[in-house]
Amino acid sequence: MSIRIGLDRSIFHGRDSTRLLNSQLISFCRSGQYSVYHSIVLVEETLKLLEKPERRTDVEKEIKFLVDVGNGRWFRDPWDIWSGELEGKSKHDYLFLSRREQIKYGRILADSRNLTGKVLKNSLEEATRSKIGEGKDAMKKAFVELRRTPSDTFRCNLRLRPPSEAFELYSSSFIDDVGAEVIRWMTVQELLTMKKIDATSVVDNWKTNKARFPYFTFFVKAYTYAMYYADVEQNLPLDHNTLMDVYFLGTARDLDIIVSNERKFMKSAFNALYGETKRYISLDAFLSRLSSN
Repeated sequence: MSIRIGLDRSIFHGRDSTRLLNSQLISFCRSGQYSVYHSIVLVEETLKLLEKPERRTDVEKEIKFLVDVGNGRWFRDPWDIWSGELEGKSKHDYLFLSRREQIKYGRILADSRNLTGKVLKNSLEEATRSKIGEGKDAMKKAFVELRRTPSDTFRCNLRLRPPSEAFELYSSSFIDDVGAEVIRWMTVQELLTMKKIDATSVVDNWKTNKARFPYFTFFVKAYTYAMYYADVEQNLPLDHNTLMDVYFLGTARDLDIIVSNERKFMKSAFNALYGETKRYISLDAFLSRLSSN
């Protein structure tokens, strides 16, 4: 059975990017030993780097590489996934781009002539309109304020417990309120497209049937981890990319391995959310794995 992996943007920097692009991953993907699943977060973050003239040559190579190794499925925009699930759509319809969409998008990206002019402008405008980047700065500001909140008995007691136990208690205390707030926001933003939508009924349905909405529930739990990290783990540095990490981890539940050089928030969140059920490995470890096969 093919091993499903996800690549984080942190492994596409400087010498690491060159090592990855020159690795045997493309060959292993063509043989079916590995299936690379792409998060739209990774694709859009990479596309936006084309706006930097000094990075363009390297980024074009990275985009071609992503297309070449993208033999698994490509996830849809995270908000499309969560809204589709809450609306009761088929997982087949809301989770991944269709194979036809994936092939078409890959062909466009694979031709560097399409990474200029109108096609690039349209791609960047679409990425900008995406809800993926929305709220990134606001989230960082909110977590800075959360960290400044004076500790109370609840938070002091949590710090006396093992981190995994403390997080579960924290999450269980806030997950319903956070999920309800997200659903209400999605309703206002018209991300939920059902006719005559009633946010209250959607909230109640989710609260009483969380197992029926695994992707949305996991996202909300990941968000509560970001809150916990800012609120309780006072000695750990805040990460300006927290929202992107939450999005990425929200789709990783379908993968076997995440390859990332991120050692702060995302690794901590991964350990708390997935434990030993999946593997989180550095680029060095991944390349060693490829070489030993």
